[in-house]
Amino acid sequence: MTKKFFLAALLVLAPFSAAQAAVYAGADLMLDSVDLKSAAPQSYPQSTIGPGIHLGDRFDFLAVELGYSTTHKGLQQTNLRFNRLTGDGIGYVPLGGFLNLLLTAGLSQTNFGASNFIEKGYTQNGTAKTTRIATTLLSGSELDWRAGGGLSFALGEGYELHVVGRYEPLTLRGLSSYALSVDTGFNIDLN
Repeated sequence: MTKKFFLAALLVLAPFSAAQAAVYAGADLMLDSVDLKSAAPQSYPQSTIGPGIHLGDRFDFLAVELGYSTTHKGLQQTNLRFNRLTGDGIGYVPLGGFLNLLLTAGLSQTNFGASNFIEKGYTQNGTAKTTRIATTLLSGSELDWRAGGGLSFALGEGYELHVVGRYEPLTLRGLSSYALSVDTGFNIDLN
């Protein structure tokens, strides 16, 4: 799956390689909300939060971006996590001054997992102790499309703030219908 993702990303980037471009990097705070079906255990959290990074190339009103993020959250001793490798095309629609509307579509390779902890007793030097041991409840990987929109605020001199919401048909092995994510962060021009 990861090889297919990288090939698709290279095909997206290839047409832009000879154009005049502005390379940028950025960091994000990611929030995910998963629509869990009634069959999903009640102990699974429906939202996760975590950091992300990305590298992009902007060509006037279009950009391509590769990113990685990891989000997680624990609820009632159950931890849910998502690790995502993403490739997106982004369209910038100027709204005036420093404000742009963003329209985005791309691919997401999501590695997911849920785990629980059990307590196990042991004796060390004659003293009774307990430790927590992780137990995997769910794991897997999905390659999905994703799309969304948001706003970009150009701060001048190569700095930009953005807020983007996205939809992804993430199924979590039949336990979910979709995932919605909100990504807020900044870009720094590397040229």
